[in-house]
Amino acid sequence: ILQKNGEGNLILFCRDVHFAELIGAILGDGTVTEYQMILYSNASDEIEYSQFLADLVTKVFHVPTATHRVRNYGVIKVACSRTEIVAHLQKAGVGIGNKVRRQAGVPLWIKHNNAFAQACMRGLVDTDGCVYLDRHRVKGQNYSSLCIAFTNVSMPLLDFVFETWKSLGFHPTRHRRDVRLRRREEVIKYAKQVGFSNSKHARKIQV
Repeated sequence: ILQKNGEGNLILFCRDVHFAELIGAILGDGTVTEYQMILYSNASDEIEYSQFLADLVTKVFHVPTATHRVRNYGVIKVACSRTEIVAHLQKAGVGIGNKVRRQAGVPLWIKHNNAFAQACMRGLVDTDGCVYLDRHRVKGQNYSSLCIAFTNVSMPLLDFVFETWKSLGFHPTRHRRDVRLRRREEVIKYAKQVGFSNSKHARKIQV
């Protein structure tokens, strides 16, 4: 897909795994307005990931980003203020405005390609997911298991992660606003097969 940048030069936008992962990150913890795309990261433990996102935007769109820390909110913003980028995101199926109100979902071109779906899911889990140790007690015995949870208020995004996990042979559970992988062997398989770009999650799993 060809577009003109601000200098009038033609640039090529490709629908590939990098773009699919970026869309996952936008749908997970980003926003798109009429003039800007913004990605958010936690300033306390996602500095490396914010740099990854900035590099990913440049890789996909061939443009620089503006990154700065919003101290009052404890977040890092990676922003790209170019109308041609916003226009391309719309053509790719990423809507503008409040994701909860419009119940944002994953574009069909991603759903219909296994590699794109896994990359998009990685972006979603990296932003709106967590890796944690689930501790519980059964018949007087203490147990703990490594889990992955994806939490969101958009039902289409929950559907997408749940169905993509099932397509990979996993056994996810679902309750209200989250879907989870609760079997340790499946968490390890996810880390090996899909992986994390957010090192905060990767550090919690030994593979």
